[in-house]
Amino acid sequence: MGNTSRRCVLDSLLHSKEVHVLNSASHSKGVYLLDSVLHSKEMYVLDSALHSKEVYVLDSALHSKEVYVLDSVLHSKEVYVLDSVLHSKKACVLDSVLHSKVVYVLDSVLHSKKACVLDSVLHSKEVYVLDRVHSKEACVLDSVLHSKEVCVQDSVLHSKEACVLDSVLHSKEVCVQDSVLHSKEVYVLDSVLHSKEFHVLDSVLHSKEACVLDSVLHNKVVYLLDTDT
Repeated sequence: MGNTSRRCVLDSLLHSKEVHVLNSASHSKGVYLLDSVLHSKEMYVLDSALHSKEVYVLDSALHSKEVYVLDSVLHSKEVYVLDSVLHSKKACVLDSVLHSKVVYVLDSVLHSKKACVLDSVLHSKEVYVLDRVHSKEACVLDSVLHSKEVCVQDSVLHSKEACVLDSVLHSKEVCVQDSVLHSKEVYVLDSVLHSKEFHVLDSVLHSKEACVLDSVLHNKVVYLLDTDT
């Protein structure tokens, strides 16, 4: 099939083990592209030069173990993206160069253990974001993250830790809730945070501590409640 031993592209279902397509120069072993459902083990696609071992992309439901996509040069081991429901173990996406080990993003329901997204360079180990969270950890960052765990929730949270930061975060845990909170710790910060624990609630509070700060906070515990505890 051409000059390569394996080079295929399909617009519909794929049941083959290896299917390759290249839009540009390829130096990888396998390159795959699917426009529909994927049931194969490995699928690769690259829009530019690829030096990574495995790169996958899916436009629809994914039932495979690994799926990768990259818009630029990839030097990381695993990068995944899903536009629909994810039942796989790992899913990651990056808009720029990635040097972190694991980065995940989900646009829909997540049942996987880890999901992360980054708009810039990521040097932290784990960063997660969830629109509907059933996982243990979910985090999002709009800027550079140097903290271990940062999470945010747009809906009800039943996870242990959820945090959000609009700026650089150097604290261990920062969380915010827009709705009912049943978690142990919830934090929010509008600026740089150097304290250990800060909590804020816009609705019913069932947690032990709730704090809010509009600026830099160096105190250990600060509480603010809009409703009765």
